[in-house]
Order: sequence, then structure tokens, then C-alpha cells
Amino acid sequence: MQWKSSRRPVRARLGAAALVLGLGLLWAVPAAAASGGSLSGTVVAAADGTPLAGICVSVENGPGTVTDSLGQYSISGLDPGLYAVQYWDCTLTPSYVGQWYLGHPDSGSADKVTVIADSDTALAEVALAAGVSVHGTVTDVHGDPIAGISVNVNPANSGQSTGTMTANDGTYATSPLPPGDYKVQFADNNASPLWAREYWNDAVSWNTADVVTLQTSDGPVHGAIDAQLDAAAQISGMVTDPGGGPLEGVCVNANVASNGGWDWVNGATTAADGSYTITQLPSADLRVAFHDCASGQYTDEWYDNADTFQSSTPVVLTPGEARTGVDAQLAAGIGVSGRVTDTDGNPLQGINV
Repeated sequence: MQWKSSRRPVRARLGAAALVLGLGLLWAVPAAAASGGSLSGTVVAAADGTPLAGICVSVENGPGTVTDSLGQYSISGLDPGLYAVQYWDCTLTPSYVGQWYLGHPDSGSADKVTVIADSDTALAEVALAAGVSVHGTVTDVHGDPIAGISVNVNPANSGQSTGTMTANDGTYATSPLPPGDYKVQFADNNASPLWAREYWNDAVSWNTADVVTLQTSDGPVHGAIDAQLDAAAQISGMVTDPGGGPLEGVCVNANVASNGGWDWVNGATTAADGSYTITQLPSADLRVAFHDCASGQYTDEWYDNADTFQSSTPVVLTPGEARTGVDAQLAAGIGVSGRVTDTDGNPLQGINV
């Protein structure tokens, strides 16, 4: 028996539980009544080959099912064509790292499966590796829980990522990740954000964030990755040309000092009237940069009329502050153009100038 989903499964802790507990509501018609082609296979533990029950298997934007006690699954009623197949641990206490067929981290890199009409496509055995989930709680400065905060766990170097959202009690639990080093970001991505973006542990940028090391030897859960968020501050202003006319499409970025340079915190792009607003900002020593990312006709500038990060005017905000008047008037620049060839005069494409 199988269920049908119209979108990619949500990996939040509550979402996984709801999938398992609510399967009775999601059952489709029995496989015998379905038409078209099918695919089938087995899911086992990578460590010892033990069959894994309770693993959700689905085709992208299509039907899915759950492995039985022998780790077996079958999805029927599929139109002929190519499919990306996803596997994830949807038990109440997930402990295996999800993947796309066969051993890929996302649908774009997945090995596509060919389904033929009135035929079953037997897939290679899928082995899931043990992983570690990140758990924690997000609160405000008074210790009250904050719901609806996006929690993103990204590899410190390269690898698999995951994300979820905090529940009504402020808690969160991600899907399992492979062992390794990660950084965790907390962001209020609602339409009208109330909370400042930050990284664990009380850091305002990627480079200053602490690393979270996940090891399966410590168990399937890495807890206490908590955050206490300040009220979001914001800055706004106008960007104009030398004549005072509004400039649309100018990228405005708020940055903080980091390792002799600077780190991006958040940004915005000017509207048709030259205005912009950057939200989710922390109370920190921010430096604001202006870059013509639309026409490229105007020179870069730092606030207030400075050429470099070091000489720029700090914008230090208090929690919840809405600072206005962080304006810029960009000077017109001079473009340089030319042609690059080899020694025989043949054009060379892709040369950095």
C-alpha cells in the first residue's frame, strides 16, 4: 500500500512524526487496483545490512510508501518515464541519513529511475548510514519560546545540509546528518520578521560561528544547540545618482568585521524609488556597503561616503531599533572594455579581467 504526496517531504521533527502517525489518513487505493508501471526495492542499514522498517520512500512530486519489516517497498501506478526517488527515516526517532537514489544528497544529482508501462523496475539495494540529529530550543531574552524560526544546519566545509522550524514550544529537531562539522543558523524568515538572525553560539556571521561536531559514537542526537534571539533591528535609506535621482537595483549589504576583512550579515536591493530596508539585523558594529549590481555604471561606496570598510562609518543598532537615513549618493564610474586573444589573434573566452 502507498501514499501520494504533491511535494517534497518536510523533514521537521513534528512533520516526520505526523507522517508516521497519519499514514492511515494518507493510504491510497491498494496496489492491485493501481495501473501503470511500478518500482520496488529494499532498504538496509549500511553498517550491517539489517533490513530497515519504517523508511519512507517516494518519487519526487509523486506517490510514496513505507518499508515493511523486511525493508521492502513497492510504488505502483506510475506513468512511464524517469523518476528521482527519495529515502528518509520517518520513524518517530529517526537515526538514519536520508538520500536520493542511489547515494545522492539531492534530487538534482540523483540517479534517475526508468519506469516502464505494465512492468516493475527492481532497484538496487539502498543502504542508509547512521546519522545524528541536531536538537535545541529557541527563546527570546526572557526565556519565552519562539515558534516558526528557521533552523539551518550546513556543513562547515562541504557535504549534506538540513533544515527545520521551531515548534510552538520553541524546540526543534532536524533530520539525521552524516558525522562531521557543521554550523547552525537561526533566522526569522516570516514576511514581517521580529527576530534578529544569528548563528550558534551567539555569533552574527558565518565565519564567527562556533562549529558543531556530530559523531555517531555520541548517539543519534546532539542536543542543547540552543539560541536566545534579540528583537530584530533594521536600517533603511535612499540611494541616488549624482543629480539626486533615485537608483534602482543597487545592492545594499550590512557587514561585520571578521578575520581582517568582513562578513555579510544581511542585505537588500533598492526599489524603483531608490529606497531599501534591511531587516533581521543584530545589535552589532555594522558597516553598510553599496554596489550597483544592476547597471554597473556607478562606483561602489561604503557608508558614509567612504571608499573602504575600515574608513566607513559604523552603524550600531540597539535590539528592535529601526534606523533611517542610511543613505548614499553614488558617483558615476568609468567602464573599461577590450578584447583578449591568444598569440595568434584568436579570441579567448572565459578570461577573468
